[in-house]
This record gives sequence, structure tokens and C-alpha cells, in this order.
Amino acid sequence: MIFELALSLQLVSSLIMVGLIWVIQLVHYPSFHFINEGRFSKFESFHAKRISLIVVPVMVIELISAFLLLVTNTRALSQILYINMGIVLCLWLYTFFVSARIHQSLSYGYKKDQVILLVKSNWLRTILWTLKIPLLLPLIN
Repeated sequence: MIFELALSLQLVSSLIMVGLIWVIQLVHYPSFHFINEGRFSKFESFHAKRISLIVVPVMVIELISAFLLLVTNTRALSQILYINMGIVLCLWLYTFFVSARIHQSLSYGYKKDQVILLVKSNWLRTILWTLKIPLLLPLIN
């Protein structure tokens, strides 16, 4: 029962993040180039606070459910679940050590090179979250 609940939470949280990351990657981050430079710091602060209201709870649910999948697994699914957990941990580390640092740099004002770096570096997160879906779908009975 816990495994099935964790799997449902993992799929839902991953699907939410896939939809969100693609919108951010293709629309939101590139639009940073069009924000008035005099207001960019306020915009970045607004973005960071508001996006965190969505991203943090969903990523926490994703992390907890990935862990629960591992510890409650009674099927022969260990390899898939370890790969999934590895992806989740990579996403957390990359978000914290790369993406958050770029956003911190942008909190002081618009820097074209930092926005370009943000867009380019975010492709890894976009790809990793996207890959989680075909990895997890075969687990559904």
C-alpha cells in the first residue's frame, strides 16, 4: 500500500515538474532578457519567492516518495528505483549548487551572460525530469 502511494506521488510530482520545467525552459527563463534592467532585481526576487511556492513542496514530495519507493519495494524493481533516486538526488544537487547560485547572482541585477548560462544550464534539469517519466511509467500496473 505504501509503495503504491509513493509511486503515485512520485509520478504526480514528476509530471508536475516536467510541465513546469518545460515552461520555464522555453518561455520563462528566456523572457528574463526582456525585463527592464532597472526593475530586474525586484523581478528576480518576485520570481524566486513565487516559484519556490510551487517548486519546493513538489520537489520535497518527489524526494520523499523516491525514498519510500526504495524502502518499501517488494518487487524486483531495484534498478529502476535506484536510477530514479539517483536522478532525484542529481536534480536536488544541481538545483541547489548550480541553478540557485545563478539566481543569486541575478538577484543583484540583470547580467546577460548569467541569463544565458541559466537557460543553457537548465537543459540538464529539463532532460532529467523528462527522462523520469518513461522510467517510471512501466511501474504502473
